[in-house]
Amino acid sequence: MIASLDEHALFRWRTKLKSKLDVPQAVLREYGLIQSEQFPPFHGPPHAQYLRSQGYAFSWGHILERSVERLVVWDFVLDRLLQRYQNAGLGMRQLQAVAYGALEARCDCTERDTILSAAYHEAWRVFPGGAVSAFVVAAHFTRDAEARAWVAESLIPHLLPEAIEAAIAYVESAPC
Repeated sequence: MIASLDEHALFRWRTKLKSKLDVPQAVLREYGLIQSEQFPPFHGPPHAQYLRSQGYAFSWGHILERSVERLVVWDFVLDRLLQRYQNAGLGMRQLQAVAYGALEARCDCTERDTILSAAYHEAWRVFPGGAVSAFVVAAHFTRDAEARAWVAESLIPHLLPEAIEAAIAYVESAPC
C-alpha cells in the first residue's frame, strides 16, 4: 500500500511537477561532507547532481530528473535506507548492489552496460546506481510518457518495495 504522501508524489510524477531538491544528509555523509550548510567550492558528486536538481520527493527518498542527450534519466535516491546502511557500517555501494540485484531478479528491463543506453529508442532500462542513487532509470525522450507510466504503475508500487525489503533484510543481517 502506498502512503498518502506517495500518492501526492505520484500525481506530481505523472504530471511532471518537479520541485527543487536538496542533498540528503546521508548522501553528504557518504562523501564525507557532513556539514550541509558549508558547500565547498566543489563541483563533483554529490554537489554536481544537486546544483540545479529537480525532482520528486517520496516517503522512501526522491527521484532526481535530468536530461542527458536523447535520454530522460531518473536517479532513485534512497536516502533513509542509505542512512540505515551507514549506521550499520555499510555504504552506498552495498545498497546499490542489493537494491539493483533485487530489481534485476524481477524486472526484464535491467541493463548493466550503460554505454548501450544511448541506443535505446524503443524502451527504457534500469541501470545500477550512479553517484548518489541506488539505481537509475533511463528512457529515450520519445518514450518518456510510457516509461513514466511504467515507473508509476509497476516500479514504485511493486518492484521498489521488494528492492527496499531486500535491502533492509541485508542490512539487518550485516554484522556490526
